[in-house]
Amino acid sequence: RCMATRGPMALGTCEAVWQSPAARPPLLLATLTFLLPRGSLAASALEAARALVQPPVLAKLGGEFEGYEFWDRHDDLLAKAWREHGPRTAALYTFGPEFEAKYMHVDLRDAATSARDGEGEAVARALFEEVVPGVFASDRLFSEQFILDLLEELEHIESSGIPKRRPNGMNRYGVILDQVGLESAIEGLVSEYIRPLAAMLFPELVGQDDVEEHYAFTVRYDSSGDTELAKHGDASVVTLNLCLGREGWSGGRLRFFEHEGTGFL
Repeated sequence: RCMATRGPMALGTCEAVWQSPAARPPLLLATLTFLLPRGSLAASALEAARALVQPPVLAKLGGEFEGYEFWDRHDDLLAKAWREHGPRTAALYTFGPEFEAKYMHVDLRDAATSARDGEGEAVARALFEEVVPGVFASDRLFSEQFILDLLEELEHIESSGIPKRRPNGMNRYGVILDQVGLESAIEGLVSEYIRPLAAMLFPELVGQDDVEEHYAFTVRYDSSGDTELAKHGDASVVTLNLCLGREGWSGGRLRFFEHEGTGFL
């Protein structure tokens, strides 16, 4: 008779019973306990997550809580599944010197060093163009390698077979980066670069204790899914928009509308 319990390593117990033909009873009872590799008797978290039936994404407005019961019920399982699935490019998942050297644009790193050394923010300000009041653009924040690696990572995530929650109430397709294991890297990026830049560009909005939280996600547009996003205002102190696309790609225009004399809506 064998039994198994789920755990980091599945625990199996077999009880072997011999009955003496000459004397009944007694019975001789032997118990053997051994360890089975994960997944031998029960599906792994990744297999279990792939077997889930994700609720449909339908709402194009106000869909933040669409299917919330499903996501709340399976939150722990999905987190384990993403860890088991693992990254394609591990360097994206840990913020530190390697991340900075590989993924932050050299001009931004030099500007950050200048500011940290007490030489002021002039070098950092020169990275941006204020295209309309309150909207600043730059193509010198991230390296080309960052764009390429992030795009390949998103393809790796998309092909995982793990259910992915819609990124926000208006976009139906994309990835919430914190939920797939990138939270630590995003936290470091916000702390070391995005928060200081936000405080520099929007000193009236970003104080010392502001921008303590982040919500990072990608959205996907294609002819079979979302093709546009309606006019709206972000529920954030500061938004950083990054356009992702390989060489030869076109589209993805971002429009800002005047609101009370600024580019904010």
